[in-house]
Amino acid sequence: MCTSLTYTSATGHHFFARTMDFPTTTPWRPVFLPRYYHWETALHATRTTQYAILGGGR
Repeated sequence: MCTSLTYTSATGHHFFARTMDFPTTTPWRPVFLPRYYHWETALHATRTTQYAILGGGR
């Protein structure tokens, strides 16, 4: 089961964290998407991130 938490700093910055409950042998790599990153979905819609995202993916 994944665990998550949110935190708001005294200066109003928001943070979100979540665990990855997979074995350490699962192949993954760090993934970073900067704020306002643009990409196209499989349905050809354009999306833009509002916040930067740091995580792990395959």
